[in-house]
Amino acid sequence: MTCVVIWSIAQSIRGYHTFAGAYEVFVTYERLLTGNPNTMFFKGLALEGVGKREPAAREYYRYLRQVNEGENARYARTRLKQWGYLQ
Repeated sequence: MTCVVIWSIAQSIRGYHTFAGAYEVFVTYERLLTGNPNTMFFKGLALEGVGKREPAAREYYRYLRQVNEGENARYARTRLKQWGYLQ
């Protein structure tokens, strides 16, 4: 992920004080950054933040199909296990 993208994500989260607002930004990012798995992770995080567990799980699962290591992958895997989607 480039520094510009990270900065943009940070600015988006600051600009949207709700997870729902942040989710809409990450939907746009996914269109603009086709193939970047980080948008899937952040969409999952935003969905989790508004209590939408099943859609969040789908995004985390999509993310883990492309990324297997790192802090975000560990977080996504842990949540999927806690929710009963993975063993």
